[in-house]
Amino acid sequence: MVDVAERLSTGVVVSGDDSGDEASEEEDVSVHAMSLKDLRKEVKRNPPLIRFFLDGEREQAKRPGGTQQLYFKVSGPSSRAVRHAFRRLGFIQTQGDSWNGLWGRLGNVTEYKELDCYQKVNHFPGTHELGRKDCLHKNISKMRRRIGSLPLDENDILPRCFLLPADNLELQQEMAANPHNIYVVKPPASSRGRGIKLASSIGDIPKEKKSLVQRYVTNPLLIDGYKFDLRIYVCVTSFDPLRIYIYSDGLGRFCTEKYKKGEKFINKRYMHLTNYSLQKNRANFVANKDAERDDEGSKWSLKAVIRRLREMGVDTSIVMNRIKDLVIRTIISVESKVSSMMQTHVAYPQNCYECFGFDVLLDETLRPWLVEVNTSPSLSSDSPLDKSLKTKLVVELFNLVGFRQYDRKTYKKDIEERRQARLLGFEKSAGKRPISAAGGISSEQKAKRRECLVRGQSPLENLSPEDLDMIAEAEGENVRSKEWERIFPSPASHLYDKLFEYSRYSNMLLSEWVRGKGTDRTRAAISDYVSEKMKTDFKFDYV
Repeated sequence: MVDVAERLSTGVVVSGDDSGDEASEEEDVSVHAMSLKDLRKEVKRNPPLIRFFLDGEREQAKRPGGTQQLYFKVSGPSSRAVRHAFRRLGFIQTQGDSWNGLWGRLGNVTEYKELDCYQKVNHFPGTHELGRKDCLHKNISKMRRRIGSLPLDENDILPRCFLLPADNLELQQEMAANPHNIYVVKPPASSRGRGIKLASSIGDIPKEKKSLVQRYVTNPLLIDGYKFDLRIYVCVTSFDPLRIYIYSDGLGRFCTEKYKKGEKFINKRYMHLTNYSLQKNRANFVANKDAERDDEGSKWSLKAVIRRLREMGVDTSIVMNRIKDLVIRTIISVESKVSSMMQTHVAYPQNCYECFGFDVLLDETLRPWLVEVNTSPSLSSDSPLDKSLKTKLVVELFNLVGFRQYDRKTYKKDIEERRQARLLGFEKSAGKRPISAAGGISSEQKAKRRECLVRGQSPLENLSPEDLDMIAEAEGENVRSKEWERIFPSPASHLYDKLFEYSRYSNMLLSEWVRGKGTDRTRAAISDYVSEKMKTDFKFDYV
């Protein structure tokens, strides 16, 4: 884990790297020969991006122009931060289907196919594989088996787990061999600390009830004697190709009773469980009163925790790189399942994005352990610190994923015209198609993709328009990221190849690009296309 983590870097490499590039000059002509004028012809104009802003930015920002009304829809609970982010731009809340953005889940997975390509939903189908504790354990265990990891080796990001009742015998053997170990018992699908307890004997654990039993981390890192965990905000904007971002700030949640080791203290819930929903009602919980004083009370900002750790002599860059590594491994563990759901049920890959809340515990060796992943992290604001942090987080999230202002009537008319042209044989591909459908890919490109996956040929040779757009979309998104740091793809992406269940051409393409592979001439041609695409497509029209 450490070797990969310490090599993590998210800066895009722009200089060419010819080392190990066996492509001849002749083989590179197809890309290089595309002049800037030719590339401009390939760029297709999309509706303008909408720039979201904070209250204090009103004077500097313009509202979207045009006559097309913008709508948002909420399904289930939402926060003030989400509603206000939309309303500042003039969005109107609706209960109908003609919305630009949906916050919540669709009623049925089949509804994804009915979305316009510019509608956005803040969930991918299938991410319960991350949110449910039992599914998360199974997926990470499966990933570990793919690389031949032994129990509790350096690749572990979860403490050892047992799923009951199936693993009853294995748990009994484990507890008999380690009589002084402490375990945490969790319901498989609960949240907010409900139903969680600590146990040290097999008699304290229900044998027939479905639950997840996990080795308890008995050596947590402490600040001022208190146990704490970290809420890390993570956004995935695409699973194919995989693109992962981590937010620049987060939360540190503290227990309200000082930590003490030993079995006699295992019933002290307020000493062991960092859940905010549990701790906030205790008399000695100290609520934040001032967002600027983010290192006081029972909830700090992540930045404040980092500052304190530095004061304690901790190399926080190593800690954060280890956390980023943990995040990447966790997302990769469900990549194949979510990608499969996307291919089956979603017409346009850009319909979906998701903000996750990763709860991470540091032990005294500075090793991060994954506690759980929240697929609908709370964005409620119970304090000035919460309000300040989460309001900005939502605005930066919406800017990252890129909402567009479009005319629905014109869009539907265009789709119908393209459909008719396709039926008449005037257009090869039109209308909706799944994320990885091959209908719009030439036989030459199919052969190229096979060569890349099977023989290791560079994907930066003989690029198709789809390849160029894939690179341009990733770079345009990265330009808008601001407070979101892209951690995948990165120059270290190839170090994670063995963790994936399946190799994907799209991941290879972006990995080669950000690692600076390909000849200088190839990269120059690609950069010309990306620059032109950004001028017309991936930058905000409203500043």
